[in-house]
Amino acid sequence: ISVSGGNGNYNWSAIPVDPTLLFAFNDSVLVSPIQNTVYTVATNALNTNLIFNGTFEYGDLGFFSAYSSLFPTNPSGLQESYGITNNASSWYPSYSACVDHTLGNGIGKMMVLDGATNGTSPFWEQTIAVEKNKNYVFTYFAQSLTNTNPAEIQAVFNGVTMGVDTLQLLTCDWLSTSYNWFSGNDSSITIVLTDLNNSAIGNDFALDDLSLSTLLSCSNISSVQITTNNLDLGLQYPANAC
Repeated sequence: ISVSGGNGNYNWSAIPVDPTLLFAFNDSVLVSPIQNTVYTVATNALNTNLIFNGTFEYGDLGFFSAYSSLFPTNPSGLQESYGITNNASSWYPSYSACVDHTLGNGIGKMMVLDGATNGTSPFWEQTIAVEKNKNYVFTYFAQSLTNTNPAEIQAVFNGVTMGVDTLQLLTCDWLSTSYNWFSGNDSSITIVLTDLNNSAIGNDFALDDLSLSTLLSCSNISSVQITTNNLDLGLQYPANAC
C-alpha cells in the first residue's frame, strides 16, 4: 500500500498491531496481515496557503479594505489610505525605506498603510473556504514605518476577536504574528484586520505574507477478502470407524 501528495515525512501505523509492517516511514509499505487490519498513514505536510494574494505580488487584488487605495504614491500623506509598493519611502517620503518581506530585495511588493484615526475601519479583509472540524493557523508579517505611535493590529475571525498585536517602535523590522483557529461547524472564515490606534501622528505600518494553512488530511478504505483452497491444517485423524 502506498501514499502520495505529502512532503515525504510519513508514518504508518496499524490496528491491531501488524508485525509485518516494516519501514513505516516510507511512502510505500509491504504488509501481510492475517486478520482484519486498519492501516493509517500520517504526515505533517501543510496545505498550500489558502489566502489569495497574501504576498501582494498580484497588487491590489483579492481583499477588501475600508482604506483608500492610492497608487503609485500618497503625495499628501492621506490618512486611512494604503498602497501596494516595493519601498515604503517611495509611496510616502516621510516613511523609512523599508522593503517587502517575501523577497526582501526591494523588488517584491507589500501593503503600506497610513493608519486610520477612528480605530474601527478594517484595512484588510478576506473570506476563505475551509473544512469543518479542523485546526488552522493564520500568520502575517508586519513592520512599523515610523517610530511614533505604532499600530495596534486587531485580528477578528468570523466576528470573534483573536488578539491584538502592538507593533514595535523600531522601523523596517518584520515580525510575525500567528493565531490558531478551530473551524468547528464553519465552512468559511472571514478574517478582518483593523488598526485600533487612532493617532493622527505616526501610526504607519506595512503588511506582508499573510497565510492560512492546515494539516493535510484524507481517508481511503480498501477491503480485501483472502481465501484459500484445500488448506492443510496439519491435523491427523484415526481411521474411519465405519
